[in-house]
Amino acid sequence: MHLSEDLPRLREALTLSGGNITRAAHVLGVSKTYAMVLVRRLGLSAWARMLRRASGAPSTGRPPVQQP
Repeated sequence: MHLSEDLPRLREALTLSGGNITRAAHVLGVSKTYAMVLVRRLGLSAWARMLRRASGAPSTGRPPVQQP
């Protein structure tokens, strides 16, 4: 993956996987760790969480960060 291509490909993979980063990583052919780094770097954490909630999938265990 190249940085210029990361955002649209990652958004598509997250959409297909219902916000599940592990499944999105599998779709993209990258490691879960790399996918998690991309999600954070590209500011998609809240969006992925919203997709998981909308799909009825449980959270992965990390509590939501409270914004000041």
